[in-house]
Amino acid sequence: MEISDSLLQQLNHWILPGFMTLDEVHEAVDDNELEDAYPNDDPHAAAEQVWEERKAQESEWEHPTDYDRVKAAFDDMEGQGLVTGMSLGFDVSDCNELLGEERTPIDAPEGEYPYREWASCGFHMQDAEGLAYEPTELYLVFGAWAPGPPIAGEVDAEKLRKGHPERKDEWARMDAALGRFLVDILKRHDLEAEWDGDPRGRIQLLNLTWCKPLPTEGA
Repeated sequence: MEISDSLLQQLNHWILPGFMTLDEVHEAVDDNELEDAYPNDDPHAAAEQVWEERKAQESEWEHPTDYDRVKAAFDDMEGQGLVTGMSLGFDVSDCNELLGEERTPIDAPEGEYPYREWASCGFHMQDAEGLAYEPTELYLVFGAWAPGPPIAGEVDAEKLRKGHPERKDEWARMDAALGRFLVDILKRHDLEAEWDGDPRGRIQLLNLTWCKPLPTEGA
């Protein structure tokens, strides 16, 4: 079946990154009223076709794929006490908020940081859609809530306390230390990572061929 270019592009954004189930794609077709927008196409049938074509490609992929590498890097980060997330939230602010909600509360003295995880790294849904292209790039959000063990020696924890006159600058130094730590992890997993050192910026992964397997229904 021939699929118009703009419909195919939209379906590719939803399907090829590998985060939406087929049922969710059909829901998105309805929610975005694609049957009205493309009266000469059958968007639901087109979604089925794009899905099956992508599924057939999976057996041809050489592993590790770049998805495998990013997942392994994120697993490494989690082992170091971070929260990670893929295709999480709609934008940077939303992604950061949802990452924060994934933290595990712990018993801590009053006034001390009350979670097990001390930092986060991930990417949001808008950036995930760009993974439909090959090669492509991906921008990672990151941030620290506390000076975790891997970067504790680079941060003055006392200056992070509320009311300290240097708190804002010390927080920036903490996030910069986290950025360097994350770039090292990503490079160890054979990912082409670039970051300009700005703690308010994002880490960029370059020349990705994503190749994430499609999820099963209910995944």
